Amino acid sequence: MVVTLGVDWESKRHVAWERQPETIWRSQASGHSGKQADEKLAILRNTFEPMLQRELEHRGVGTRGFEARLIAWVEAVA
Repeated sequence: MVVTLGVDWESKRHVAWERQPETIWRSQASGHSGKQADEKLAILRNTFEPMLQRELEHRGVGTRGFEARLIAWVEAVA
C-alpha cells in the first residue's frame, strides 16, 4: 500500500496535494533547496511519522504489524 501525505511548512496537512499528486509531479523543477536538511528531518520525524500512523489506523491497518518505508519525498517550492 502506498500512502500519499501532503504537509505544508507549518506542518498542516494539505489534502489537495494528496488528492492530485500529478499536479506536483508536472511542476517545473526548482533549484531552490527550501528548508535546511535538519529542518526537513524534523518535519519527517515530528509530523509525517505520527500522521502516517494515524492514517494507517484510520484505514484499519495500523492495529496490525506493519513496516513503513519512505519511498519518495517531493518538495514543492512556491
